Amino acid sequence: MPRGGVRTGKQGSPPKANRSDMNQPPLVAPSQAYGQRQAAIESQQAAPLPKAGAAPTSPAVAGPSSPAGPPSPGGLGGIPAGPGLLDPSSRPDEPIQAGLSMGPGGGPEMLGATEDPREDALLWLRAQYKLYPTEGIREAIEDLEAEM
Repeated sequence: MPRGGVRTGKQGSPPKANRSDMNQPPLVAPSQAYGQRQAAIESQQAAPLPKAGAAPTSPAVAGPSSPAGPPSPGGLGGIPAGPGLLDPSSRPDEPIQAGLSMGPGGGPEMLGATEDPREDALLWLRAQYKLYPTEGIREAIEDLEAEM
């Protein structure tokens, strides 16, 4: 007997032909522009929708309605879009290596980084101790201060 129990289905049929969760007819939103309906049906046939019980069967969806057409280029949900990959630099006089420890431009010190990473850890521990004054955090601060 095969591993996992008795198998059901027809042997020799195309892959996924026996799957009952992929037998949902394509769902297409009403009032689409000419040609979009057929394109939507073809794309759903290429990648079928999930089982009928999992997807809404009504074209009406709860929530605010949006105007028809492509989304605005300004971003999603009121968040402004950032610069594009091919946009000109917003800092043309700054070397591309600025912030790195090699090449032209300022090094990591211009980013506010410290030479000793333990200093950053100590600052973080002190901030945590203000929020959560526990014995363990206090001991960690003392140990780190003694080490430096």
